[in-house]
Order: sequence, then structure tokens, then C-alpha cells
Amino acid sequence: MPRTPPKARATPRTTALGAVAIFVPLFTALLWWAFAHRVAPVAASGRPAFGTLSPAAAVFAAVFAAAGVAVIAALARANRRRLRAVLRPNRGRVIASIVLAFLIPVMVVEWRPLVLGLSVVNLLSYPTWRGAIGVPAVLTLATAIWYPITGLIISGVRERRLRFFVFALAWWSCYAGALLIWGFATIAVYPLPPASGPP
Repeated sequence: MPRTPPKARATPRTTALGAVAIFVPLFTALLWWAFAHRVAPVAASGRPAFGTLSPAAAVFAAVFAAAGVAVIAALARANRRRLRAVLRPNRGRVIASIVLAFLIPVMVVEWRPLVLGLSVVNLLSYPTWRGAIGVPAVLTLATAIWYPITGLIISGVRERRLRFFVFALAWWSCYAGALLIWGFATIAVYPLPPASGPP
């Protein structure tokens, strides 16, 4: 019995059109949600209040969150007949998945991403038995979630510079998603108590 030839990759034009078709309604929905639940007047200091976003930040977050999801969904749709090739394990895909899991933003504090990998640093600094179990479990789960996405990007995007751009877009999409979920976060600074001593 003759072997079935491998399925051909979808053309970049087909994938791009699919991404645009997903992006437009998703961006519209996310922008509406952001303005309905996150946008609030900016204080005189120019910084949004905790848990809110400025209109410009809401647009930014909606654009990047929708763009990342749209590109990955379009790649999944375009490569749905090549899942065996997409999910085939190799060293590059595993390493890329671990790196993305380590660097995934879980919150944005003062516009700086609080990445999941910092939990490993905290565990090394303050070891606890719960952390010894929970941190590896969370990183393993995040790696497992990223692996099919990594496979889609590596297998579905041939041009290396474009592949790097899609990886970067996926990271920025997570950053934007954290902004939409949590809003702007600040670091609380409390005044020091007055020093006690002899008068």
C-alpha cells in the first residue's frame, strides 16, 4: 500500500487572511470589554488608578491580545491537517516552550511584566514545601500549554525572521492579556514609622 504523502503547508496569504478574519471581531469584542470594565479617568499624575487602564492603554492591549490570538488561531486552522508534523517533538520546540513558559507575563506592575519564572527565583530565595511542589507543576503545565503553540509557529512559519516576529507577538499578546485581566498594577509604598529613641 503506497504511503500517504505529507500534507502541504498552507500559503502565507491564506494564513494572513484567516488571521485578519479572526482579528477584526476579536479586537472589537476586547476593545468593548476594556472600555466597559477597565478604562477610567487618569489621575493628575498621569498614571491610571490600580486595576484600570487609560484609553490608549486599552486600545494597545486590545490590539496585541487580539493579534496574537488571531495569528495562532489562523496557524492552527491552516495546519489542522498537519497535526502530526506540528506536534512532533524535537529539542528546539521543547526549549522554546520552556523559555516562553518561564517568560510568560502573569501581571503587569508599573508597566513592567511580572513573569512566571520569577516564581522559581522566589522559591530559591524562600523555599517551602508548597513551592517545591507548586512551582515545578505550574511551569510544567505552562510548558505543556505552550508546546502546541510553539509547534504551530515553528512548523507553520517557514521564514525565520517572520517566525521570530510571531514568537514576539505571542509574548506581547500575553502581556496585553494580563493588562486586560488585571489592569494597571502599582507597587504600594508605605511611609516608615517614626524612629523611636531618647528625646
